[in-house]
Amino acid sequence: MQSLKGLIVNSILSSRNANKWASVSCFSTFTQPLCVKLTPMLSAEPMKKKKKMDPAIIKVREDRKRRRLWKECRRLMKTQKQMKPVDEITIPYSIIDHREKYLRKKPVMNVEVLDERADLLREWTSYKNDRATRDFNMIDRIYRSQVKALKQLQIASPTLYEEAIKIDENLLPITLNGPTLTPPIKNYETPDGEYVDVTRKWDPPKLPAVETKKFKK
Repeated sequence: MQSLKGLIVNSILSSRNANKWASVSCFSTFTQPLCVKLTPMLSAEPMKKKKKMDPAIIKVREDRKRRRLWKECRRLMKTQKQMKPVDEITIPYSIIDHREKYLRKKPVMNVEVLDERADLLREWTSYKNDRATRDFNMIDRIYRSQVKALKQLQIASPTLYEEAIKIDENLLPITLNGPTLTPPIKNYETPDGEYVDVTRKWDPPKLPAVETKKFKK
C-alpha cells in the first residue's frame, strides 16, 4: 500500500513541475539567429599508434647511419687535398695508355767510357774552381784599391769625392717601351674559372660646400 501511495505522489509532483516549466518563456542572449552552422572539413585521420621496436634494432640502425656519415667524412677529407687540374699541365689518357712507345732505353756504357767521363768531370771541376778563385781575388783587389783611392780623394778634395760617389744615371742608357698590359683574347675560356676582385675600396666622404662671405674692409 505504501509503495502505491508513493508512486501516486511522485506522478502528481512531476505533472506539476511540467506545467510550471511549460508556462516559462525561453529566450536567448545571442544577437544572431540560432541557425544551423557547419564547421570546416579538416580531412584528418586518426593518429597512428607508435610501434614498439626492439632497442637492439634501433641501435643497429643508428650505428649504420653513423658509419655511413663517417665514410662520407673520410671521402671528403681525401678529396679536399686534391688540387683543381689544369688543362695545360694534365697529360691526356691516350699518351698515358701508350707510354711504352715514348720511353727511351738508356744505352749500356762500358767501364772505359765511365772512367773517361769521370776523369773529364774531375778536370772540369778543378778548372772551374781555379777560375772562380781567380775571379774572387781580382774583385777583392779592385775593391780594396777603389776604397784606398776614395780615401785619398776625400782628403785631397771633398767636392771631387762627393762627385765620385754619386750614382751615374747615364751608365746604362737603355729605355724599353712596351705594352703595360697584355691585350685580352676574345672568347678565351679560362681553365681556373673567373677572377672576381673583392678588394674593398674606401672613398672619402664628400663634405658639404661652405659658402664664403665677403667681408668689407
